[in-house]
Amino acid sequence: MFDYPYLIELLSPKRSADDQIESLLDRFVERYRRIIDAGCGMSLPDNPMEQPRLSALEAIDLGGLAVEPEKVVMNLNTFHTKNELDGLLQKAAKSNLKYILGVRGDGRPLLPKFESRSIGGQMTVATSIDLL
Repeated sequence: MFDYPYLIELLSPKRSADDQIESLLDRFVERYRRIIDAGCGMSLPDNPMEQPRLSALEAIDLGGLAVEPEKVVMNLNTFHTKNELDGLLQKAAKSNLKYILGVRGDGRPLLPKFESRSIGGQMTVATSIDLL
C-alpha cells in the first residue's frame, strides 16, 4: 500500500497554545521536512489524547509546506460535525491527498460528536465505519 519503509506519527500544534503557536508551528515544519527527507510517510492524528489541535492540512498550510499526497495520512475521527467532516474531506480532495485513516477517536466534552443519524445511520454512537 505504501512505498516507504516507515509511517511516523506527527502531532500538529495544539489549538489552545495561542501564545506559543509560532514556535510550535516551526517545530512541526522542521519535523515534517525531516520525515519527508528521510523518505518516510507520516500519520497526522485528529485531536489525539482529547487535545484539540490544528487539522493536518491546516498545519501544513500554515507552515507553508507542500502537501505530499502519497506520504501524508490524514486521520479523521468521529468527534466532528458532519459539516466539519465535509469541509475536511473537501480540503483533502483539493490537496489530492491519497490516504485517510478513519478512527473512532477518544473525544472529550468540548468536542462535537458526529451523529450517525445525520447520514441515515441506525446507531446512537458513530463509529469509524460511519465515517466512510
